[in-house]
Amino acid sequence: MKNFNEIYKKIYDSCNKGELELARHKQLKQTWIITGVILAALIGFMIFGMIEPTILLMFTSLFPIVFIFLIVLFIVKGTKSTKDNKNTYLNMYKDEVISRLVNYYDEHLTFDRRKSIQRIDYQQGEFEYFDTFHSDDYISGDLEGKTYIQMGDVLTQTQHTDSEGHTTYVTVFQGLYCMCNLNKNTNNKLKVRNDKGLLGKMLKSKELVQMDSQEFEKNFDVYCTDKILAMRLLTSDIMDYMINFKKENKVKFDFTVKNDIAYIRISCNNMFEGALTKDALDYEILLKYFKYLDFMCQLSLMISNVINEKDL
Repeated sequence: MKNFNEIYKKIYDSCNKGELELARHKQLKQTWIITGVILAALIGFMIFGMIEPTILLMFTSLFPIVFIFLIVLFIVKGTKSTKDNKNTYLNMYKDEVISRLVNYYDEHLTFDRRKSIQRIDYQQGEFEYFDTFHSDDYISGDLEGKTYIQMGDVLTQTQHTDSEGHTTYVTVFQGLYCMCNLNKNTNNKLKVRNDKGLLGKMLKSKELVQMDSQEFEKNFDVYCTDKILAMRLLTSDIMDYMINFKKENKVKFDFTVKNDIAYIRISCNNMFEGALTKDALDYEILLKYFKYLDFMCQLSLMISNVINEKDL
């Protein structure tokens, strides 16, 4: 079992916290300056409008346009100041802190913010339909020196264009995604999905498998053409581990086992990002990243061990 406190101490002792904090405060200051300018402009318009009612009336009608313009300007400026800049805090945070977190967790794993999960590899998990795909913050290596995994942040969206040609994007999935080589072909497909509730139970599928655990049934739906395989692969240890993680962290996750690969994903906000308003080595943030990383790795190992130990 990995010990987060030991890993955190190693990160704390090896990182150049001074440079990280300097970069964080510099970027935070820039953000507050831009925000301050926007607020000052809005307050100035309101005060001037009180003196000149006609100006206030004009400002009220223009407020939505002005506000949206200022917000867009703020986002563009903020994005421009950080994108592909090696000296920005966010990139420094990943290179200095997250790379150590991953490597201290397992010396066989490496982190590279510039690489990504491939679109085709995500599609193999058969989770949902999407139009656009983005991935970054790539982790790879032989877990414990024997089981090859790939992991990364993933964002999928559907694209909708109306009759007037306006295009909007709707997020379908955002979170951490993992692929694990099982080193043995099951020659089958197993899908474990978040429970769809009463409606999902009504729309029964021929591949829906009823598991022995009532608690597991409340949280997940299992689909497999080979019900015996599903019962043997999803051991009580694996089911308990999944239930406990979901309850403790209040997140949704699901996975697919397809031939010789397991595809696992957790729905969450952007992973491995440094929060500007918190310390560079904030304990709680790193603990959360550790828990998600550990869950992906441990579940991958548990599935791999069951498949390789049993005659599946």
